[in-house]
Amino acid sequence: MNGKEGPVGLMPPVGFTLSDEQIAGVLTYIRREWGQDGTPVDVATVKQVRAMTADRTRPWKHDELMALVAGGK
Repeated sequence: MNGKEGPVGLMPPVGFTLSDEQIAGVLTYIRREWGQDGTPVDVATVKQVRAMTADRTRPWKHDELMALVAGGK
């Protein structure tokens, strides 16, 4: 929602322009494209993540996201 910055480039923040339903739809599309069979992203999950990161004002950095994955969050 807040985007990402780093060596690959900038992923713009879209969380303030897209609804929870739209974000879930985009993520579901990405999970299912290119021959993958990922489950749909639930709108409730998007709402939960939005609430958990409501105070964030800047894009994520690669190391921050990797720390979240390593921490099991």
